[in-house]
Amino acid sequence: MDLQVKRLTFCLSIFVCIWNWQIGEVNSSGCHYFSTDKRDWFDALTSCQRLSMCLADVSTAQTFQEIESKLLDREEYWFGLNGYEKITFKYVSSNQPQNYVPPQSQLSLSTACGYLKPLGPDAYAISTASCGQLKRFVCTPTVKCNGLETNSSFISNFPTEVPCQLSPEVSTILGI
Repeated sequence: MDLQVKRLTFCLSIFVCIWNWQIGEVNSSGCHYFSTDKRDWFDALTSCQRLSMCLADVSTAQTFQEIESKLLDREEYWFGLNGYEKITFKYVSSNQPQNYVPPQSQLSLSTACGYLKPLGPDAYAISTASCGQLKRFVCTPTVKCNGLETNSSFISNFPTEVPCQLSPEVSTILGI
């Protein structure tokens, strides 16, 4: 049941983010999903897309600091910066090049997938690693992800159903 409660909490947080977007109370940088499981970069991207999200874009100091402030467990997290088979790094959410790099960051096209690397007890930097390594990941709602519409923002109608599948037991308890 504990796993179902966690899943419900996540689903409802996405529901609230979508609703807040529709009424204009938050922007896309305000809602993030932080995984607890580890996947390679490409599986992380697919997982985000299944949630109607994309790997996070940390292209500004403000977004980087916002995400950094939520990372309390000192883990490494994949995000949406990628230079795989490219001549420069770009974000999968916008296809835009990276334009912000925090201090002590290290990027290399030979290890083409971006991740958030803990530095000491309270800071992170951006680094790159082989895309096949297993890491946690950060997703955020975006209009597009890897060129595909996500339907995670600019919702035309307020959703009437929780946007995730719950067990019949939890659905019955909640009356949904």
